Amino acid sequence: MLAWLAAPLLRRAFQRVKENHGCAGSDSVDLAAFEATLDARLDDLRGAVESEDYWAWPLRRIEVEKHPGSEERRGLLVPAVQDRVLQTAVAAHIEPFLEKEFDDCSFAYRRGRSVRMAVERVYRYYNEGYLWLVDADIDDFFGSVDRDLVLGRLSTLIHDETILRLARLWLDYAVWDGLHLTRPNLGLPQGSVISPMLANLCLDALDDRLLAEGIQLVRYADDCVPRAQRAEESPMCVTV
Repeated sequence: MLAWLAAPLLRRAFQRVKENHGCAGSDSVDLAAFEATLDARLDDLRGAVESEDYWAWPLRRIEVEKHPGSEERRGLLVPAVQDRVLQTAVAAHIEPFLEKEFDDCSFAYRRGRSVRMAVERVYRYYNEGYLWLVDADIDDFFGSVDRDLVLGRLSTLIHDETILRLARLWLDYAVWDGLHLTRPNLGLPQGSVISPMLANLCLDALDDRLLAEGIQLVRYADDCVPRAQRAEESPMCVTV
């Protein structure tokens, strides 16, 4: 049996999913229904993964506020509870391997890091005399990621074939909006547990390239602030 599929770890993964609340996925099974027969569902999930019979439900598309109180809306893709549990277990297992690769300049989706810490880093550079900066955002980053690049990078760090197979499955996803089923051919599903970690893995290559050029970088997800240059230097800075 795969160690990361052990019953205590799957139960812990469910508790993390429960703490995050969230609605039912396209299978209409909510957290309360899943928990009512938790042990049986986790046993079935473990058995399906080990026998390679596991399949993921289409992601349920819902509309949420882009910002609290905003009239702008953005789509969120919600996995079924069983898929969120399994992704949470996988994410917990691979996190230490990926963290070794990530640079100190990135602050999003990482344990013990926050928006506030990113702001404090920018302020520190300001106090050190850097006055110029570039504020950048990658347009539709999650929706335009080349999945093959992400999976290729992941395979150099993770050598568990079961996890790689699951990652391929989760990235080859379908979307159910209540009326239609579609299958995007690009992007990371924004709403899936595993996507933020894979997004950082993808953007880590950008971090490495900018840092190699001597640029001070502060990145939070796909928003970044490259180095604020000192007053006596030319304002050549990049931030994502």
